[in-house]
Amino acid sequence: MLSDIRAVDYGLLNAMLKALIGANEYGDAAERVMLNFTLSAQILGEDARTREERKTTTHP
Repeated sequence: MLSDIRAVDYGLLNAMLKALIGANEYGDAAERVMLNFTLSAQILGEDARTREERKTTTHP
């Protein structure tokens, strides 16, 4: 589930997908890039959320 992906990452992902599909260049390599980008964005967002939660629980 992509609950922690930031809006800017979603927008960039959406723009890249539209451009690749529009240019008829969405093949296996492009799909791997999109999946890697999505996973990276999810991990980054999850890490940011976790840090924020730790900050609020340790410093009320």
